Amino acid sequence: MNATRHHLLLSISLLVMAAGCSPKSGVPAADSRSSIQTNSDYLAGRNEAQQDIQSGQLIVKTYGLPQPWIGLYSSNLSSRYQIILRFVSGCDVNPKLAQNVEGYNNVSEAEIAKRYGADLLDRVAKESARQYEDSFTNR
Repeated sequence: MNATRHHLLLSISLLVMAAGCSPKSGVPAADSRSSIQTNSDYLAGRNEAQQDIQSGQLIVKTYGLPQPWIGLYSSNLSSRYQIILRFVSGCDVNPKLAQNVEGYNNVSEAEIAKRYGADLLDRVAKESARQYEDSFTNR
C-alpha cells in the first residue's frame, strides 16, 4: 500500500510537471541573464538578501511545484544550518518575481557556499530525497 501511494504521488508530480509547472518554472533563460542583472527587480532581490544576511538570516527563496521531499529538505536546512527555505509562489510566476528571486538567491547562495561549502544545498537536497524514499521502503 505504501509503495503504491508513493508511486501515485510520483506519478501525479510528473504529470503536473509535464503540464508546465516545475520547480524551475519562470526562471529566465540563460541568454537573458546579462540584462537581468541590471534589472531593478533583480537588484532589489540582491539588496533584500544582503539586508537579511546582515541581520543574521540565511534564506533561500523558491517557487514552482515542490518536490515531495521538500518538507524534509526545509527541516534539514533549518535544524542543521539555520537556513530558511521560503516559498514565494506556486507555478504562476511573473518575470518580475523570477528576477527578484534570482537576485536574492545569487547573494544568499554565495553566502551559504562561503559558510558551508559550494555544494551544501545539493547535498542536503539529495540526502532529503533519500530520507523520503527510505521512509517508504523501511515500513
